Amino acid sequence: MIFLGLTLGFFAENIREHFAEEKTTGQYLQSLNLELLHNKTVLYSADSLYKSHLPVEDSIVRIFKAKMENSGLQTTARLITTLRRQYTPPIETSAYNELVNSGGLKYLNKIALEDSLAKY
Repeated sequence: MIFLGLTLGFFAENIREHFAEEKTTGQYLQSLNLELLHNKTVLYSADSLYKSHLPVEDSIVRIFKAKMENSGLQTTARLITTLRRQYTPPIETSAYNELVNSGGLKYLNKIALEDSLAKY
């Protein structure tokens, strides 16, 4: 009787732990979703910044193709100076790292989702 009680207690604890870990994984996935939406916004703003630099880059290319970089030195210097700024968009990965480190990936049922998260 004691053996049966201990065994059932063991099974009940495993089931409770399984549901708790699934709940935690769901919370990590919600956090990951918010993080991905934020990263999308950051990348769109970086893309618009890079697109604004394209006309300047085209002008520099035209100057060098025409071999006028020395005759129009002031213009070349001004154009290069405007492009000197380097911008690296801050990509967040903390929610993904929490999901991986907690072992929450094993509770995902969709293989395509697991594969795309592994590529991320």
